[in-house]
Amino acid sequence: MSHRSMVAGLEQLSLEIGKDFDLNTIGQGAVLGTVYVGRFSEQATKLLEDFEIRVRVTDAVGDRHERTLHCLRGAETELRSASARS
Repeated sequence: MSHRSMVAGLEQLSLEIGKDFDLNTIGQGAVLGTVYVGRFSEQATKLLEDFEIRVRVTDAVGDRHERTLHCLRGAETELRSASARS
């Protein structure tokens, strides 16, 4: 599913990008672990039971790796808005 279709799906739940959620696209050369893939407000976490993102990468030697990230683990920590930076 593309970034655009994910945003559209979340907006269908009456969630607002930049307020209730923010999804970051990760491009070539990004160092995983130093960027966020998604942020969700308390309202968003109440509506979503689970939210997973699948990341596929090819490393410098050509090996391919895939991980599923469970984005709502630890969702008991409230954000004032999805764009809040710590």
